[in-house]
Amino acid sequence: MLIIVGNGFNAANGHFVAPVAGNYEFSLYGRGDNNAYIEVRLNGQLVQYITQQNGPNNDEDDDDESHIFHMKLEKGDDVNLYLTGGTLLARSDIFITFIGKLISEVA
Repeated sequence: MLIIVGNGFNAANGHFVAPVAGNYEFSLYGRGDNNAYIEVRLNGQLVQYITQQNGPNNDEDDDDESHIFHMKLEKGDDVNLYLTGGTLLARSDIFITFIGKLISEVA
């Protein structure tokens, strides 16, 4: 299921482009397998690294992860995620969610 409110997210390429300058909150939810490594990139440059480590028993119950981060963006800034190692699971009963929302506009 894909839900897009506003014009910030481009489903074709997975990029969030800030429609206005402001402070944004982003969240990522997914189920990692084989230790997922995710880069957060701003305008193509690495700004944050997220790791989803398997639990101590290496079973599915330990792999659910959520991450929240904040960024101050200028209008037109491009935010996207790159999976650089491991696996994020996606199927009919397991969803990957990436949300970007404006918290406050800045001049």
